[in-house]
Amino acid sequence: MGKDVRVAEYPDAIHAFYVFLFPVFEDTRDFIIRIAEFVAESAPAAAASEQP
Repeated sequence: MGKDVRVAEYPDAIHAFYVFLFPVFEDTRDFIIRIAEFVAESAPAAAASEQP
């Protein structure tokens, strides 16, 4: 059983840029939105697959 994966690259970002809140690094907002979308899309599928 595999899991979905998405790669998000931010070539100009510093290490762990996502710990800084927007607007310190503009990519932070984009990254947090991508995480929220992925979780929202994955959560219903994961919950359904765990049903007996």
